[in-house]
Amino acid sequence: RKRELRLAKMPPDRARRELKAATEAVFAFIAAWPDDPQGYYIRARGRLYLGELEEAERDLHTALAKRDDFRPGWALLAVVKLQQNAESLITVGSGHGTHGRGALDEAAKAFDRGWERDREQDEARKWGLPWTREDDVMRRILNALLAYYRDRVLEDVKKELNGAFSEYRDEEYALWLARVDAAAGSEWLARAIELAPGWEVPHCER
Repeated sequence: RKRELRLAKMPPDRARRELKAATEAVFAFIAAWPDDPQGYYIRARGRLYLGELEEAERDLHTALAKRDDFRPGWALLAVVKLQQNAESLITVGSGHGTHGRGALDEAAKAFDRGWERDREQDEARKWGLPWTREDDVMRRILNALLAYYRDRVLEDVKKELNGAFSEYRDEEYALWLARVDAAAGSEWLARAIELAPGWEVPHCER
């Protein structure tokens, strides 16, 4: 439903209703298996798609309290933290990076405990969960932002994200390129909208 919503293949109200219903259906799984982290993870993922970031974060902390070695939960927590602080992570030319760096460090620590490169699918099978392209997209975005805060070389961020976009045309890459590339920002926002016409974020930032 997230994909259909972003691609504008379904009316937004209907897509959100169905996604909300699917998320709420997980309550029964959690009630039956309250000590398993998977239910909280699945509900958190739905809440992330719905924009309910605080609720998603709370579910993930509950999952990780059940199993500290639950790598999928750490990876998704990093994504939630990245989304919560997306606009403050990089403010090009503002000279103010303290808040963004703190938020990014928090996301980075969670990613360090999340999916292991080249072992994602094995780890997913271990927990009976999928590993998706979306996880890798967010990992590459985070790595690019970390490089910026470490080296303060904006061109390296653009190069990393451009390389990622050339390998896989994803609207998240286009959105972040719009945020870090002032000269081509409008063009990248247009690409994000072209790839995901039903996604409200690039429309709001245009």
